[in-house]
Amino acid sequence: MAGELVKHMEYYFDTEVALDAETLEREAAGEKITLSPENCKIITMQFQLLDSSGMPASPLMIMKEWETPGGEEGMIRRFMQENFSSNPWEFIPVGCNVLFDLGLLRGRAEEYGIEMGVWELYHQRPFIDIKHILLGMNGFAFRESGLDKFCGKRNGREIPVWYQLAQKGDAEAYRWIEEYVEEEAAEFVALYSRLKSELPKLRSAMGLFNGAGARKGTKN
Repeated sequence: MAGELVKHMEYYFDTEVALDAETLEREAAGEKITLSPENCKIITMQFQLLDSSGMPASPLMIMKEWETPGGEEGMIRRFMQENFSSNPWEFIPVGCNVLFDLGLLRGRAEEYGIEMGVWELYHQRPFIDIKHILLGMNGFAFRESGLDKFCGKRNGREIPVWYQLAQKGDAEAYRWIEEYVEEEAAEFVALYSRLKSELPKLRSAMGLFNGAGARKGTKN
C-alpha cells in the first residue's frame, strides 16, 4: 500500500569460519593469512532479533555446520530461505565488519551453485556495520580499532584450531566454539545498544545539524 511504513527488523549477524588444512598449517608456521571463500568455510551462522534500543528481542540462534543436514551447504541454504526474503527490510544484518560476513556468505554460496547478486547484496539490502564507528572512535587509526578493543570480546583466532580438534574427535572443542559465539554476541549487542543510545547525544552536543537538516549557523 502506498505510503505504508516498512517495518525494519534489525538482526545481530555474524559467522565463524574454519581454515582448510594447508592454510591452517601456514598460519601455525607464522605466515600472515588473508581469509577468503577459497581457503575457509563457514562453520557457524548466528543471528538475533534486536529491539529499537539494540537489545535482544529473541534468543540467539546459532546454526552449526556440524549439526546441520548437508553441512555447510545445508546451513547456507536454510539460512537464506529463512532470512533472505524479497523484502530486504525484514532482515537487516547488524555487526562489525559485516561486509566480510556477507561477502564470505556469497562466496561460499557460489561454491554450491547458490547465486547472490553483488549489486543486490551490497546496495539493495540494508545493513548496519559499526566497524567505521569504532574506527572513528579510535581517531581513524586502523591499529587497535578491532571490536575486541571496545568490549570484552576475545580474539577469535583459536576458532579454526578448535574446529580441527573437534573434527579429530575432541567433542569438548565444539563447546568452546559455542561458548565463544555466545560471549561475542552478548558483548556486541551490549556495545551496539550503548552506541544507539549515546551517539545521538554526541550529534546534539556537537551541534552538527539543526532540526531542518542544515548545519547549525549556516543559511539555507
